[in-house]
Amino acid sequence: MTRDYLTVVSGLPRSGTSMMMKILEAGGVEPITDNLRKADRDNPKGYYEFEPAKNTRNDASWLVGSAGKSVKMVYRLLYDLPVEGHTYKVIFMRRELDEVLRSQGKMLKRLGRDMGQADQEAMGDLFRRDLEVFAQWAQRQDAFEFLDVKYGDRHWNVPSRQKREDCF
Repeated sequence: MTRDYLTVVSGLPRSGTSMMMKILEAGGVEPITDNLRKADRDNPKGYYEFEPAKNTRNDASWLVGSAGKSVKMVYRLLYDLPVEGHTYKVIFMRRELDEVLRSQGKMLKRLGRDMGQADQEAMGDLFRRDLEVFAQWAQRQDAFEFLDVKYGDRHWNVPSRQKREDCF
């Protein structure tokens, strides 16, 4: 199957983007990744990150030849994608904000950067505001098509949370 678009997996940090990249890869969509960030306790199946995507605003040359593939980009980086001559299908991962913050807090604590309750609340407020602005922006983008996927949705056809984590 020929795809003339780039599939972008996006969302908040810790929202299931790596899991979705794994699903796409299993389905035959080649991931764009540099494998620099190795799998660890927080993402035992890998992160699927691609460092040049973080610098797209200054250098979008990595997009050449990207059609038909997938890349993971945190939602704030989507603003930097060039639209002229490009088409993007965005799988936007949605996860309850409290779950995102708890997961982020646990990961940061393991990395020695404990995030206190006040910091978590401030981050939650920032994410809420950012996502409202992002949603308004996304509605105006002709080069982007969005599909929201709920992380906790039981339509994954996997009977339990533990079982789902074992799959990926």
